[in-house]
Amino acid sequence: MQDWIAFKYLQSVGFAKHFTFHREPLMKNRIQSAARMLAFVCVATASIFAATLNPPDMFSKSTFEAAQAQAKTEAKLFLVDATATWCGPCKKMDKITWVDDKVVAWVKQHAIAAQIDVDAQKETAATLKIEAMPTIIVFKDGKEYDRIVGYKSADELLEWLNGVLQGKHAIDKVIADAGDRKDPAAKINVQARMELAQSLVSNKKFDRATEEFLWLWEHMLEHNQGYSGVRVSFMASDMTKLAEQYEPAKVAFTKLRNAARQKMDAGSKNRDVILDWFVLCEIVGDEDAILAWFDKAKDEKKNAAVISTLDYKLFDLLVEHKRWADAGLLNEDPVAKAQWSIDMDKRMSAMNQGGDEFDAETKAMLKKNNIERVLNDFAQQYACCLAAEKNDEATDIAKIFLEYQNNTDARIALVKWAMKVNQPREEQLKWLDEAAENGASVKSLRSKVQDALAIQAQEAAKKKAPATP
Repeated sequence: MQDWIAFKYLQSVGFAKHFTFHREPLMKNRIQSAARMLAFVCVATASIFAATLNPPDMFSKSTFEAAQAQAKTEAKLFLVDATATWCGPCKKMDKITWVDDKVVAWVKQHAIAAQIDVDAQKETAATLKIEAMPTIIVFKDGKEYDRIVGYKSADELLEWLNGVLQGKHAIDKVIADAGDRKDPAAKINVQARMELAQSLVSNKKFDRATEEFLWLWEHMLEHNQGYSGVRVSFMASDMTKLAEQYEPAKVAFTKLRNAARQKMDAGSKNRDVILDWFVLCEIVGDEDAILAWFDKAKDEKKNAAVISTLDYKLFDLLVEHKRWADAGLLNEDPVAKAQWSIDMDKRMSAMNQGGDEFDAETKAMLKKNNIERVLNDFAQQYACCLAAEKNDEATDIAKIFLEYQNNTDARIALVKWAMKVNQPREEQLKWLDEAAENGASVKSLRSKVQDALAIQAQEAAKKKAPATP
């Protein structure tokens, strides 16, 4: 149950060692134990704030093209910072890194710098293949020479920039830190090897990246058991992205998946083997295989324990495929899960709002995202329990939820999800009336509930009516 809640939380946040904001929402397979490793958290939701970028003075006020041309004319490097108004680490760099005297002096001497807004300059961002913010790219002689991703302090940035002047690439240091895994005497740094695999992907060295990920998947836990959660979450997400870009990687990862399935078919009930197969199916994009396995396994009592341990992953997959009742039946104690969800949310909210890692605007964004996540999670659980005919549990979940989030949005969320799965209840009319009293416009939604209740009553009456002789 803790795994499920941590997984659901991680769906709403991003993670990177150097604090990045991703352009796309997190993939479903970012899960449980990785929550304990969060160094920073960040929302993966764009366009929450619509402010205009106000770049530090060191950045050119010209257009991207004009700044690029100026760099060529003056025989300087062209330095590009890809950012967004809603990106916390980007704003932190604006306030600290890009105004540092040493950085300003270096750029003035060696480069022309431009800052782009990935939302306002979408074509440029697409051409530069920006996937996360901040991304910093340096061009030499009009061609991309190197790039780095994530928050960088002034010293970190200058170390990289000075390396560029010396003909070095960021990946050179990553390779050195990772060491030689083929050397039996070498001490393996799993985190460094993961960073190497990620850097290889960023540098389009897909063959080597595939090799690294294959080695990590099969051997990383031999060197550090603490990465068991990361292996099937963050690393699996990186493997998914590689498989989407590079067909040979997908083929290689499919072979891993097939090997895990062979163990299952041979009678293995080891949870780790089944979880590996499950995650590898996600990596290669084979959801149909997961659903086929579930349909076969769900009615066999011997599989109950395994399914229960995977419910945090199965739930969203079933919801995505509109299999509401199956999703509602996954957990034996959905009320306890709901209560744990609230406890986890309180802890995560406290972590997001504490300390000085985030400015006020970012904290507000994190808070808004958390609220939306909780609304959606509870409403889904409530609706799916109704679909599974767990009416008492659904009522208890709604009660717990409305005690925790006693507001209009919570009431409307419950009703919208109930209607989505065609499960109207009389209590929903009461919630909508309470929402209307607080100024919410719910007339249309209330009519839908009333109409659905009328149809529900007619169908119930038909079932009770005696058969016509």
